[in-house]
Amino acid sequence: KWMVVTSPAGFAGEVLFWRQVMEAGADALHLRRPDGGRAATRACCGNCGRYKAALVLHDCFELAAAYGVGGVHLNRRNPIPPAGWTGRISASCHSLDEVERRKAEGLDYVWLSPVFNSISKPVRAAFTPQELDEAAAQGIIDERVMALGGVEPA
Repeated sequence: KWMVVTSPAGFAGEVLFWRQVMEAGADALHLRRPDGGRAATRACCGNCGRYKAALVLHDCFELAAAYGVGGVHLNRRNPIPPAGWTGRISASCHSLDEVERRKAEGLDYVWLSPVFNSISKPVRAAFTPQELDEAAAQGIIDERVMALGGVEPA
């Protein structure tokens, strides 16, 4: 899966960039604006065109149904989905126990972090390769678990 996470702060031409990423084959675009507010999120939702189904909101969940976006992402700021939500649900996890619990709750996918050293925060990888291999062998890590933290094209 190719999941794209927006920068917490917007930039000029951002929506055009998102459309190009989606046209190149990204599976989802996670709109992460912890300080962006409702107006910025509304503007982003309204400008995504035919890619709304691939859009996943990390905040302002009340806009998800109104704009027909595809998913919501649970996090510390927003730990539960909106009432009546029927779209995709994902979540951030910071331990293998949390991954197991969230998957058992029926979430569509989860992020496990930090798998690699962060490139945007002073955070080091929290899991050894052996721990990750064991978790995969046990079925904890599977196609519903996405690695997050320090992921680069290389």
